[in-house]
Amino acid sequence: MLAPLFVEKELSEAPIFGPEKIDLDVIVEEATQTPVPTSGLVEDRCASDVPLPESFTKATTTAERMRALRAYVKEISEAKGPSNGNALADDIAKESSELSISAEGPPSCRELHEDLLESLIKAQGLPRDAQVVFDHVMLLRAKERYLFDGAINRNVVVDDAWLRYVWNWIAGKTKSLSSESPP
Repeated sequence: MLAPLFVEKELSEAPIFGPEKIDLDVIVEEATQTPVPTSGLVEDRCASDVPLPESFTKATTTAERMRALRAYVKEISEAKGPSNGNALADDIAKESSELSISAEGPPSCRELHEDLLESLIKAQGLPRDAQVVFDHVMLLRAKERYLFDGAINRNVVVDDAWLRYVWNWIAGKTKSLSSESPP
């Protein structure tokens, strides 16, 4: 991402025309070489080396991996129980009790979607492979052609009911607009 800045810095005082011009290819190549950092790497010290479930390792799509991760986090939270001080387990227990009809009524779609998104954010100690998928979910979905085609997008985000609903709504609006005859 910083390559243009590095190249510009190297070329700011260098002659690029005339008999004393420099070899641009060499300068660009040298400027864009990133040295391997020896310190200061970001490391998740809470990450575990526990093997992930087979449902995660055999998953072929990002949606399948995300579902497997959520099920894995829920399974671990239930195994630990809410009484051991695990914040994630306490939150899941609290959320399940909140799903019953209360004075405020059931949770809204927005609240349910936020809970879905937060379920992995709150999880600590995920294995490194799981964290990589979670951290790069947007890029992985883009690789699966998540863009402007509603049908493809619905399949890419099949793990997220709220986003699937949005793409169904958009597809319905697109059909109604395309079926109208021009004035």
